[in-house]
Amino acid sequence: MTGARGRHVTEQTLRAHFAQELLEGAVRANSNVAQWLYNKATGGDTIAAIFWLKCRARWKETAQAVELSGANGGPVLVQSMSDAELEAIVSKGRQDRRRR
Repeated sequence: MTGARGRHVTEQTLRAHFAQELLEGAVRANSNVAQWLYNKATGGDTIAAIFWLKCRARWKETAQAVELSGANGGPVLVQSMSDAELEAIVSKGRQDRRRR
């Protein structure tokens, strides 16, 4: 890259002479984005609110175990049936629902 006076400009040269400006610019940019996200989150944007809380409040989505049991805490009874038997049960359920 060549500067305005024809001198060769490198990233190292820029950092040496403009380190403070580069730092402040990054801080300002992050601040602007954080303010925008905060406004979205507090303005009712659910996705922004969840993102904000996960990042800032360390919220996590943890898997929860689901345990099934049969009657009176006993084992779950499994019954085999044909497709026709299953379709008859589903059909009866649909009819019962229409009657309500």
